[in-house]
Amino acid sequence: MSKDNTEEVTQYVYKNYPRYTNKPLIIKEFDSHFRIYLHKDGTPLILGKKII
Repeated sequence: MSKDNTEEVTQYVYKNYPRYTNKPLIIKEFDSHFRIYLHKDGTPLILGKKII
C-alpha cells in the first residue's frame, strides 16, 4: 500500500469512526477493500476502496 493511501484511509477512519480516533491503526489493503485493525488480534473494520 502506498503512503498516500495509508494517510487517506487513516484520515477517513479518524473522521468517520470516533472509536478509532487518535489510536494507532493497522491497515491492510486487499483487491477490493481495506481492513483496519486497532490491534493484531482484533476484529477488523472493513471499508471498500471507494473511500479514497
